Amino acid sequence: MVGLKLWMAESDPLPELVRRAQAGEMSAFEEMVRACQGRVLRVCLRLLGGSVEAQDVAQETFVAAYTHLKQLDPQRSPLAWLTTVATRRCLNRLRSQKRARVEPESGALTSPEEPDQLWLRKQDQQRVQRAILQLAETGRAVVVLYYLEEWNCRQIGETLGMTESNVKVTLHRSRERLRALLCQS
Repeated sequence: MVGLKLWMAESDPLPELVRRAQAGEMSAFEEMVRACQGRVLRVCLRLLGGSVEAQDVAQETFVAAYTHLKQLDPQRSPLAWLTTVATRRCLNRLRSQKRARVEPESGALTSPEEPDQLWLRKQDQQRVQRAILQLAETGRAVVVLYYLEEWNCRQIGETLGMTESNVKVTLHRSRERLRALLCQS
C-alpha cells in the first residue's frame, strides 16, 4: 500500500536530506522539496479542486517546512509531516472561505489511454471530483486520504487529530453521501 510507505521506508533518502538541511545545506532542502512536491500538490489539488489555490497551499506547506526545519525529526520521513501540514492548511482554507461548491479543473486526474476511453474516464473522474468537493471539509479529507492517497484509518486519524473509529464513521458517512450525490447525477 502506497500510504504505508509514506511513514518510513527502510531505503527512504528523505531522513538523510532532513539531516543535511538541518545542518545548513540548502541543496538538501531543495532536493527534499523536489522529492515531496508531487504528493503534497496532489493532496492539495484533490482537497481544494483549483490548481492556483492548491499551488498556494503547497507552497505555504514548504515555507512552513523551511521555517520549522529544526523541529523535523531526522529519524522519520518528512513526507508524512508535510502531507499533514498540507491537509490541515487545505481544511483551514476551506473553512475560512465557506465554499459550498468548486468545479475541478479539467485534467486534474488523468492517465494515458485511448482517446475515447480517456474522454469517458475524464468525465467520470470530473463527476467524482465534483461530488467529493461537495462533502464537508473533514469528510472530504478522509475520503481523499483513504481512497486517493491510500492511507489507513490510523494514519488519517493521526493527521486529522481524530480517533481511528471516528475516521471510520466519517469515511462511512462520506461514502454514503458520495453514493447519493453520484446517483443524483
